Amino acid sequence: MEKEYQNLYAAVFPLIYAERGEDVMHLSLSLPGKKRLYKVYRTKSGFWYFRHKNEYGWQARQMITIPGYDSEKDIFRTLDVTHSDYCILRCEIEDDFV
Repeated sequence: MEKEYQNLYAAVFPLIYAERGEDVMHLSLSLPGKKRLYKVYRTKSGFWYFRHKNEYGWQARQMITIPGYDSEKDIFRTLDVTHSDYCILRCEIEDDFV
């Protein structure tokens, strides 16, 4: 994806930046209107989430959905098919917390 389109997408949609390490997947979340990247985690029960401070200053673990990707293996598979070590995925921020 060209840098111009990537910036346009990032200004409108929450995006996951997935980068393959040595047998490890590094996932970061960008939110529209925010400059910082948030690390993405996965619970043992299979939920994706990121940590941030809520309006009261408390740490919150908010759930996210990455459509079509239920596990890191699914992301690894996409990277294998595209012969890449990096990809950008759209995601949805849920109202639920972990």
